[in-house]
Amino acid sequence: MFIRYQGISYDDCSRGYIGLFQSAGSVGNSDAQSWQLSEIRRECAWFNEHLGFPRRLYYRPYSKGEISGLCWFRATASEYVARARYLAWLLNDIGVFIEEQKSLTPGRVVWQDDHQIVAIKRLES
Repeated sequence: MFIRYQGISYDDCSRGYIGLFQSAGSVGNSDAQSWQLSEIRRECAWFNEHLGFPRRLYYRPYSKGEISGLCWFRATASEYVARARYLAWLLNDIGVFIEEQKSLTPGRVVWQDDHQIVAIKRLES
């Protein structure tokens, strides 16, 4: 099982919605209270320190262009998922909508580590 936290802005390149961290990066000009912004920054700093950055985020199926992947947590990465869920709650609390998605088959895996994968979303038939 894989878990993804996503916002409501659609990204054509990945054929999916922007993720948790991109959404968290957009709160600088929000009306959030200082404790909320502090908690968001603290959680993002934790992820920056503990979560590896994918070496591959895209797939080039043809000679032109690329398709960006979507990042998913492994359900077995319980501390990462719990912190991501808390970060999603903080963002929702200040009006930045984030939802949790779960999938057994998120797409073609182009990169992975112990805590996460990057997958190219399959086209809907």
